[in-house]
Amino acid sequence: MSEFVINIVSTIAENLVEPILSPFDYLTNFNCNVKDLKNQVDKLESAKQTVNQSIEVAKRNAEVIQPEVQKWVKNTDEIIEEVKRLEDEIRLKKGCCCNGCFPNVVFRFRMSIVLKKKEDAVIKLQKGSKFEKVSYPPPPPGIESLSSEDFMAFESRKLTMNQIMDALKDDEVAIVGVHGMEGVGKTVMVREVGKRLKELKLFDEVVLGVVSNTPNVREIQGQIADMLGLKFNENSELGRARRLCTRMKNRKILVILDDIWERLDLEVVGIPLDQKDCKILLTTRHEHVCNSFDGPTKKIQLNALEEEESWALFSRVAGEEVNSPTFNSVAREVVRECRGLPSMPTTIGRRLKWKSLEQWEGAAQQLKKSNPMNKGKGDLEDFINQLQVAKMMEPKFTVLAAVVLVVTASVTADYVRPPPRKTLHFPWNPKKSSHPQQVHISLAGDKHMRVTWITNDGSSPSIVEYGTSPGKYSSKSQGESTSYRYMLYSSGKIHHTVIGPLEHNTVYFYRCGGQGPDFQLKTPPSEFPITFAVAGDMGQSGWTKSTLDHIDKCKYDLHLLPGDLSYADYLQHKWDTFGELVEPLASARPWMVTEGNHEEEKIPLLEDGFVSYNARWKMPFEESGSSSNLYYSFEVAGVHIIMLGSYADFDEYSDQYSWLKADLLKVDRKRTPWLLVLFHVPWYNSNEAHQGEGDEMMATMEPLLYAAGVDIVLAGHVHAYERSKRVYSGKSHPCGAVHITIGDGGNREGLAHRYKDPQPEWSVFREASFGHGELKIVNSTHAFWSWHRNDDDEPVREFETLEMRSGEGVTEYFSRVMTVANKMRIYGENMQDVKVVEKILCSLTDKFNYDVCSIEESKDIDALTVDELQSSLIVHEQKFQRCNGEEQVLKVTFEGGRSRGHGTYKGRGRGRGRADFNKATVECYRCHQLGHFRYECPSGNKEANYAELDEEEEMLLMSYVELYKARREDAWFLDSGCSNHMCGDRTMFNELDEKF
Repeated sequence: MSEFVINIVSTIAENLVEPILSPFDYLTNFNCNVKDLKNQVDKLESAKQTVNQSIEVAKRNAEVIQPEVQKWVKNTDEIIEEVKRLEDEIRLKKGCCCNGCFPNVVFRFRMSIVLKKKEDAVIKLQKGSKFEKVSYPPPPPGIESLSSEDFMAFESRKLTMNQIMDALKDDEVAIVGVHGMEGVGKTVMVREVGKRLKELKLFDEVVLGVVSNTPNVREIQGQIADMLGLKFNENSELGRARRLCTRMKNRKILVILDDIWERLDLEVVGIPLDQKDCKILLTTRHEHVCNSFDGPTKKIQLNALEEEESWALFSRVAGEEVNSPTFNSVAREVVRECRGLPSMPTTIGRRLKWKSLEQWEGAAQQLKKSNPMNKGKGDLEDFINQLQVAKMMEPKFTVLAAVVLVVTASVTADYVRPPPRKTLHFPWNPKKSSHPQQVHISLAGDKHMRVTWITNDGSSPSIVEYGTSPGKYSSKSQGESTSYRYMLYSSGKIHHTVIGPLEHNTVYFYRCGGQGPDFQLKTPPSEFPITFAVAGDMGQSGWTKSTLDHIDKCKYDLHLLPGDLSYADYLQHKWDTFGELVEPLASARPWMVTEGNHEEEKIPLLEDGFVSYNARWKMPFEESGSSSNLYYSFEVAGVHIIMLGSYADFDEYSDQYSWLKADLLKVDRKRTPWLLVLFHVPWYNSNEAHQGEGDEMMATMEPLLYAAGVDIVLAGHVHAYERSKRVYSGKSHPCGAVHITIGDGGNREGLAHRYKDPQPEWSVFREASFGHGELKIVNSTHAFWSWHRNDDDEPVREFETLEMRSGEGVTEYFSRVMTVANKMRIYGENMQDVKVVEKILCSLTDKFNYDVCSIEESKDIDALTVDELQSSLIVHEQKFQRCNGEEQVLKVTFEGGRSRGHGTYKGRGRGRGRADFNKATVECYRCHQLGHFRYECPSGNKEANYAELDEEEEMLLMSYVELYKARREDAWFLDSGCSNHMCGDRTMFNELDEKF
């Protein structure tokens, strides 16, 4: 009993003493309370940082933040802000009075109580920061997420919508079928109905699946499951159907099945048929499809818009200019030709907005020619795509179309090919582990270049130092690195570093990884002209080396490679040897590549496809808005180039197809008047090899390229060369693209010798030989394409690149030529005089033009010795010197016919021997009279009056002359307008007087 009393007294004493002692605690512990609160706030801010990091991760995954987490963050921010205000107040008053002489007891007592309470609140928030989950997955995308912005509530549409909604409200109706012709607006209508029914809460959920003319049950199941937030664990269609059916039972669900072409087994999909609250709304082009389903069905037809309704829809999209006097009449005509199909005025209105009157009139004419009401099954979308405004641009100045075939006039060459060459073998070349290897460059956006290299040292930095002087690096860029494993192979460290901004048409010196040798690159020009080297299917054979040697000798700005690079074919070390093989060229000029079948290297269940290619050859896909390194685009000097993937999905529902449409819409033909496309598998191919492999991609994507006005399409895959006329839809078409197959880079598999016979009418030139192409785009309307066959059996050598230098004398040049020729004789070459004579005749400077013509006219070239040629040229050289060194520029009108030269020689010099030379057509550049040269002019004492060739004519002339020097087998001029681009009549070339 006594112990009980003592306990009660003790408890009462504690409760009485606490209030008495607390004030003293608050006063004496004021500074401690300030410090304790600050420490606790620091801990709270640390906890807040941890929670915010989790929130950021959740947001990146598009998850929804838990409400209690949001509330905790809000409370935490508020209390931290309150504590900061308290600290400011304490700092201001300092807890003292009487000018700081005595502590302010009242302030300290009051503030200490507040500090203690805030500390308790902060500690409570700290304890509440341990959340099990800060977020949850977002709700599935409902029908609200689908756009129906093109829906306009016209009276005719309101009536149909009310009919559909009333039918869905009827308990006796299970299926509502909306039928009507393609493009009438069925999809937009049912989406709008679904949204309104969801808003009215007549259904718990509204889901949609697109069926199409080739129904894919798994795809339909997946679309519906995504909108229900359902994740399948089952692999079989039956298992997925059961799971889907279970999820939809006992719920009021509206299932919209869009674009049904024939009866669909709903049970196979997993849509419950015995569920009263589950209703089906379907769309179809054919009324009989509505009758093919079990269950009570209501059919509703959707008709075309009235003309005034179409006009209202068109006006909303095309803008107010359609009401102006200038555009109103032609706009009305466009709307009438749309025949009440809502998809037509919306699509055409968007494309014609802000266009010129000529383009509007062009659209009206094209609509008249192609009545959309008469379009067959499934091709209205292609019709809309083809009805593009790019073709209605101001026409380009189309002047020039010439074909010059050097060796033979036939469209299929009879060249006798040398035997194949062996695969190259690369001896082991030890290097430092941090030494940069396999260096190559590629474009990476405007004024930027990506430098890629490999090191065996995993710690080597991804740094590129660069500048415009050798060894002096004024700039530095930090990049990224990656690596990969493939079966038992482990790659080195692969570095990708973007440098820039860089000046156009400028030489830069750079170093990779802070050590190793200097490399040199040249950036492409910012404007025309620009030259592309083109070669596909490279490999690592002797012919590959020959092709690379040829390319190295030409003056080009950028290399385009339409697939099949290394031919590693699962042997990963061959990727390394290929990188070493191409490094001298690929480190100096940008190499823009796309994938071929030899890059895939997929092993089911073991290795994914394109692992090596994607790791080693990163292209600017992200810069062009693509989600895959297998397809991308870039722009350079007025040219928009699209690199497509023959081995990526390309059907109309694929990412590549969607990206291509979006990329084509971005093309500005004023900024980039030329549009090129590259991919691996050719669409137009008369070779027996790989027949039909590109047909599916062609069927899907060719309408888009045609609609965008693509100028040239380059492909590989077939190991031969072939060029087409402008083609579209399998036949010649004046507004189609020129297709070139150039898979002749030198692969180890050899050439594709067999061609289909007869040759298709669209095929202009074809030959199974190794080589490369050069595309020089001269300006916004004209380009020059030439194909260079690898020299008959040997790579490019010094002899074949010899040219007389400006100011060099005859004796000096002959000495230089004979030095090289004698060296080749030592190596076993058959260097007869006729070969040396031909070389000299086609490589003299312009001042010897008349002399070359005279020699070809008067002498038997096959019998002419080197000494005789040298003596003749020295005489003419001395005559020039007596005429004060003034040079005669030849201006000749050529007439068709064979050379009058003797022997078997037929114009192997500078092109004169290919036509009769008539001195009566020579114009004197002193008196401008015909029939004599300047140095023969009777008015020789008068002041010299030279008529110089302008730059365009000189370039044109040199393009013709250099066919012989470069051994170009197929050369032709191309303009990018819509006209007949090929012509075998060389008089068009000789008599051309237009600018380009």
